[in-house]
Amino acid sequence: MTKPKKSSIAIETVFLFISIFVNMLALPVAFFIAIMAADASDSMTEMIMAFLFVQGIPLLLLAVSLFLFLSRIRQNRKNEEAQKEE
Repeated sequence: MTKPKKSSIAIETVFLFISIFVNMLALPVAFFIAIMAADASDSMTEMIMAFLFVQGIPLLLLAVSLFLFLSRIRQNRKNEEAQKEE
């Protein structure tokens, strides 16, 4: 078995940090739009829908990047264990 390159882990780490940064930038905007949408009425569902409308794509980006990062770590651990057994 070949050992995975460290650069592949670095790429996923950078992707994870970029998605966290995008979430941090989109979060205040999402709260602002959600509050403005719920200001007209007292409906909590309108506020949640407006928040998820703005924050949906960054949250999806974060979930995908976290999944890729964790799967790469698991793959590296399995490869290291396989090399130790040989």
